[in-house]
Amino acid sequence: MPDAKTVLLVEDEEFLIILQTDWLERLGFNVIAVSSGEKAIEVAQTAPVIDLVLMDINLGHGMSGLEAASTILKDRDIPVVFLSSHMGEEIMEETKKITPYGYVVKDGDMTALGIRVKKAMKLHETRGGLKEKKKPL
Repeated sequence: MPDAKTVLLVEDEEFLIILQTDWLERLGFNVIAVSSGEKAIEVAQTAPVIDLVLMDINLGHGMSGLEAASTILKDRDIPVVFLSSHMGEEIMEETKKITPYGYVVKDGDMTALGIRVKKAMKLHETRGGLKEKKKPL
């Protein structure tokens, strides 16, 4: 799809990569899927267009999703929505420190995932417009 938004999906479980990629593509998104925080950083630094990062918090060995997101956001202004198997208050507080774009529980609800991704993109566009209005002429 030529006008489709691009989502960088960062997930360490192969089955979930396949499932979530399928869901996102059905919703009309282009998907770049990677399985580690290190690879996510590399793609974020080199891909010309990424409209949103959908980041698993627990990526197994190596860097966590929280660390990877923090590193990506140092160089690029991209909305990040976090994914996790559980929704504890401590985890939610940690994600808020990094980005205000949201958190989705991996519960198999394609509709909720799609809504969160679309809302995060819209919020990011709105915030970008507000930043432009604040710039001095």
